Amino acid sequence: LLTEALQAGAFGMSTGTFYPPAAHATTEEIIEVGLPLSQHGGLYATHLRDEADHIVPAMEEALQIGRALDCLVVFSHHKLAGGNNHGRSQETLALIDQAARLQPVCLDCHPYPATSTMLRLDRVRIARRTLITWSSAMPAALGRDFADLQAELGLDDVQTLERLAPAGAIYFLMDEADVERIMRHPLAMVGSDGLPFDQHPHPRQWGTFTNVLRTLVRERGVLPIETAIHKMTGLAARHYGLADRGLLRVGYRADLVVFDPAGVTDCATFEQPVQASEGISGVWVNGQRVWDGQCATGAFPGEVLSRAPRHA
Repeated sequence: LLTEALQAGAFGMSTGTFYPPAAHATTEEIIEVGLPLSQHGGLYATHLRDEADHIVPAMEEALQIGRALDCLVVFSHHKLAGGNNHGRSQETLALIDQAARLQPVCLDCHPYPATSTMLRLDRVRIARRTLITWSSAMPAALGRDFADLQAELGLDDVQTLERLAPAGAIYFLMDEADVERIMRHPLAMVGSDGLPFDQHPHPRQWGTFTNVLRTLVRERGVLPIETAIHKMTGLAARHYGLADRGLLRVGYRADLVVFDPAGVTDCATFEQPVQASEGISGVWVNGQRVWDGQCATGAFPGEVLSRAPRHA
């Protein structure tokens, strides 16, 4: 299946060993499944097996897989989860720097101190706060605080989770200093993530890139605007082998965003996440305008992107 996908233009293989059933896969099994990557120049993107106390062994596993498969390793939405790990981005980024001298590696991250995934007890217990994004068993819980629901129901955390499951949640797990340090790393791209069916999604689905421009560029001065835009465009195009995108250059695809640097802002919040950003006067995809400053134009010029070969 992987060979067929790569021959059809897939960029590579991804794993989510934090989640079942992939959590049961061994390092050796992942390497065996990924053998076609080196032949076809594909990449290996991974949601690490652990992003909390055992993040370093999890990163070392991913790097081992990359070396065995002779491929680029992409650390997806790199973060340090839980209060015990706040500040450890200095350690994990040093590991990435060390690895980058020996093998191709990069990472992506988003600008929020909270993440989102399925409702899990291990995450509830290390989060400062947990918001419910969806619940099949209790639809009225969406947008509610887990601790408030637990108090109202008069249950412990295990019983509350059982009452809500299956469900999704936003977890306030990360430290702002780690978020900023990771975003500044020269190999870090700006990325988003999310589940499209969440009724109360993480605001990153609507505001990631404008949040970077507002908070990290304009308000805090963490990044120059040129660097921030490069992390959203040219750097990602380079890592993923998009030969004619990511730069303003003659002959390249005209994927453009025109915005007001002084006014562009995200409107999506954790309380009201489904809100379009402001300060964007136009968006073009493949040379066709798809946003006119007020609403979508109705044009659908997007194309499926395929991997450019990394090896001759």
